[in-house]
Amino acid sequence: MSDFDWVTARSKCSPDSALKMLGEQIEIDVAKRNELLSPTEMRYGIKFQYTPGAIALRVDCHQSLGGLSLIGSAVFSQTEDGIRVAYRPHRDEIIGVLTLDNDGKCCIRVREGYDPLNFWQFRKLALEAVFFEATKGLSL
Repeated sequence: MSDFDWVTARSKCSPDSALKMLGEQIEIDVAKRNELLSPTEMRYGIKFQYTPGAIALRVDCHQSLGGLSLIGSAVFSQTEDGIRVAYRPHRDEIIGVLTLDNDGKCCIRVREGYDPLNFWQFRKLALEAVFFEATKGLSL
């Protein structure tokens, strides 16, 4: 792989293209999570919603029992060199910097000194709290 054109590959690994790719994958993740709602979650009106956008995208967890209420959300947005994920209710943001892995694929480094994450790993890190922890404090 000594003739790999890493410069072109890295230039295509931009925040704009990464957010677009993440959006397409997150839309599938949200649909899958809604398919996998537990009977208890369904009884209490838990629903996940994906909202696309050009510069940011959002994943919400709603409860419709007793009126629609937002339980939690994650907002993905572009930074100068990567992707930021902010949460409601507040928790620490995730800030990822785009890079290439050792195989030349676009990926995201979240912490200095750690291996970069594939896009599915970044989505898991970013969405696990919304998908599986947001409803823990409710009386389900």
